[in-house]
Amino acid sequence: MSRINIVSANFIENPAAFGKEFKLEITFEAFQHLEKDLEWQLVYVGSPSKNVHDQILDSIFIGPTPAGRHQFVLDAPAPILSKIPQEDLVGVAGLLLKIKYNEQEFINLGWFVRVFYSDPEMEAAPPAVPQPDLLTREVMVDDVRVTNIPIKWGDVEEVIPQSDEPIADDDIAIDLTVPDTDDVQGSVQAGEGQAESGSDEEDSEEDEESGSDIEIGSDDSDGEEVEEDEQGDEPGAGAGDCGDEAMEVENAGDAAPTTEKPTEAPVQDALNDVTNA
Repeated sequence: MSRINIVSANFIENPAAFGKEFKLEITFEAFQHLEKDLEWQLVYVGSPSKNVHDQILDSIFIGPTPAGRHQFVLDAPAPILSKIPQEDLVGVAGLLLKIKYNEQEFINLGWFVRVFYSDPEMEAAPPAVPQPDLLTREVMVDDVRVTNIPIKWGDVEEVIPQSDEPIADDDIAIDLTVPDTDDVQGSVQAGEGQAESGSDEEDSEEDEESGSDIEIGSDDSDGEEVEEDEQGDEPGAGAGDCGDEAMEVENAGDAAPTTEKPTEAPVQDALNDVTNA
């Protein structure tokens, strides 16, 4: 949005002799305080086909500009005749009022200028060589063209930093939502409950393991007494039973396919198998 609005632009002494200076009374309104100067530039368009013949008649700076309505008169000299092609001197020309802020043009007002001989006879039959002293100019104030151009009014323009490397969708995995306090407390309590439950389960498992060790130990001791009794009674039977126990222990530790051993294996081989397991 523009911070300047042109209320009016009136030419004093219009029509006027071609060689007379321009007097333009300008009224404008500033919506905000402007720290930097406003540049007001009046340009004469001498040729409709080539802008190289444009002449900057005058350029003034006004500022700082407080908020409110302001008025001033822009005085500008007449265009230089030598910079205007002779074929374009008489006829239709143009006049531009350019307004800039911080070297940025934001408003452009344009008028047509009619250049003619005030003498009716000369107007009907123009001389071959133009007579500038007899020319009259008239700014067509009823046909003004206004162009508004958006610019940067502030000193600093907001810029969004961008990374040199593109970010994939998979890399965006951060949840920036703030969790509810009740949900956080509930999650903490649930976590503590799971931790306590886990510790209780571990204790019970340890108790079961210790109990099973005790029972296994008692069975082994009883088994040894029985084996001793059996060995005392039957020397050959003890070796076969010990070999079977060695096979069971080996299968439990290695979890490998079992192979049948001869029932008549020596006792020493069975003990070696138990030790290796």
